[in-house]
Amino acid sequence: MKVRCIRLLNAHGEPVRTSGWLTIGKEYLVLEVFVDEQAGSRFRVISDDADTPILARSSEFEAVSDTIPKCWVVTFKANLLLFSPAAFRGDFWERYFDGDAAARNEFSEVVKLIENETR
Repeated sequence: MKVRCIRLLNAHGEPVRTSGWLTIGKEYLVLEVFVDEQAGSRFRVISDDADTPILARSSEFEAVSDTIPKCWVVTFKANLLLFSPAAFRGDFWERYFDGDAAARNEFSEVVKLIENETR
């Protein structure tokens, strides 16, 4: 799934002109989709620093490609619906942001897989 940034919002959901994470008009590969009763829907994309996977409000984007990667699975917990690669389950993101080499390698492999499936 690919999306294009159409607006920028701050942490309070208010429009802003610039962001260190996203650029209006730029396309992003969606790595995960979160639907949360309280926080709304969010996409995990790789930010403009080309290194940091972030969660951004889905309302900041429009769809470019609606192809769902085959590696995605659905997780449903109270108040949360998550569409993501099976590899990203459990403590994956903790390990990733802690700099775990295995998690970083796995991330790179999954991103390549998703890129190939959404071309």
